Amino acid sequence: MKKATRYINFFIVVIVFGLLLWWLVLVTDQSADATKESGKATLKEQIGKTIRLSYSIEGVYPPSIEYLEKNYGLRIDEKYFVHYEVFADNIMPQYEVYDRPD
Repeated sequence: MKKATRYINFFIVVIVFGLLLWWLVLVTDQSADATKESGKATLKEQIGKTIRLSYSIEGVYPPSIEYLEKNYGLRIDEKYFVHYEVFADNIMPQYEVYDRPD
């Protein structure tokens, strides 16, 4: 009887440990996704601020993201891709930040 109780207790400990490990992996994965989305949002906000700064100084919107990087010190992490579309010098460009495929 003592031996069976030991096995049952061991089995319960293994199950509880496995569930805790599974929960830890799940929470870590969700945290990484939230961090990635936060990084994209921050970059998009920074691009918008830099575009408006360029417009306030020069009177026209910047022609490209490369122009902002070269003249205004904007830095874009290699893990992101920015789609930047200019319609006219006096209309704010449309832009969107995407994750680069791994």
